[in-house]
Amino acid sequence: MSRIGVVLVNYHTTREVINIANTYASYDCVDYVVVVNNETRDDEKKELKSICDSKIKVIFERDNIGYSRGNNKGIRYLLKEKNKPEYIIISNSDIEVDENVISDIVTKMEQLPQYGAVAPRMINADGSIADLRVVPLGYKRLFLQFFVSRFDQKRQNELKEDKNGIVEQTLLPGSFFICRTEALIKCRLFDPNVFLYREEEILAERMKRSGYIMGVDNNRYYRHDHNYKAESIKTIIRNHKRLFVSERYYFRRYKHADLFHMLYVCLFEYLGLIRYIARSVIKR
Repeated sequence: MSRIGVVLVNYHTTREVINIANTYASYDCVDYVVVVNNETRDDEKKELKSICDSKIKVIFERDNIGYSRGNNKGIRYLLKEKNKPEYIIISNSDIEVDENVISDIVTKMEQLPQYGAVAPRMINADGSIADLRVVPLGYKRLFLQFFVSRFDQKRQNELKEDKNGIVEQTLLPGSFFICRTEALIKCRLFDPNVFLYREEEILAERMKRSGYIMGVDNNRYYRHDHNYKAESIKTIIRNHKRLFVSERYYFRRYKHADLFHMLYVCLFEYLGLIRYIARSVIKR
């Protein structure tokens, strides 16, 4: 079996990250677990030090360096200190995944060198199965997000799995996916200029340019137990502003958007925000 490392980027969810780190460490198929703990507090440091052993390493960051740079730091540790595992799992702390799911996907990836990353299907906290991505992030998706409700869900039948049960995707949810280490190296890891949001689309774009594709194993599952609470209007606006920063960077850097196209992006971002706020208010 190939060597497998796990990277967990943590931000003030100490109990959860300890639990998932210990779970991964208990799996025979996992060789190393790295926790990158952002904006470390003294109480967190004390707790997290207790799980450090030959299989678990915790990297303590004084500041919050974000999701992309946090993952890059964990990946580089595995490449330098742990003899470069052939596969690296990028994972949140609020997920549940069986060891046999990891082993099965890695076995498939060993036979499918074109895949730079593969994930199982995601089960939401309410038990529903998350829709697969049909329309990639681009000008068309921004347009559809405003005018068509749940357009990915309505077009699931357009997606075809291959003989291995894998559906090609342009986005893998950041909560859990398995990367081929050579693909990560070739695409130069995550884009460090992105702090939060759109990291997965950007990684997919970087892998595509490096000759790899991403996919979801349609017959394997993991659970993402993130409970989305009702957000205040202030929180919705704050989070969308962060999203806009990453999204605009994506269009400028990876889609080479000119001024006209950036105006288009900004217009539909704000239209989408207005629609999101209106739907949130109606639900209440």
